Amino acid sequence: MVKISIDWVKAEKKPNRSQRVKGKHLLELRTKIADLEHQLQKKLTTVTNLSEEVTNLNMNISQYEMFLRTLEKMLKTQNTLTLERFEQMKKDLKQQLV
Repeated sequence: MVKISIDWVKAEKKPNRSQRVKGKHLLELRTKIADLEHQLQKKLTTVTNLSEEVTNLNMNISQYEMFLRTLEKMLKTQNTLTLERFEQMKKDLKQQLV
């Protein structure tokens, strides 16, 4: 890594004062800033995509939960009907045996 010849301490103490910096160092700094901005943009895109994916997955989970509740209600209804039918058949058999 090349060390840029900018006196950062001096710049912080007197930000309005000019410093002599080689154009080469300014170009290197500009390149580094551009690279960091590019990396940041890629990460923001990744975060956005992942956020959308999480939202879609949560919607799918909600739909599956609703479907599961519907199936559970149907199963309970079927079990109740089956139990009632069994009781009726048992009663009918008892009557036939008497």
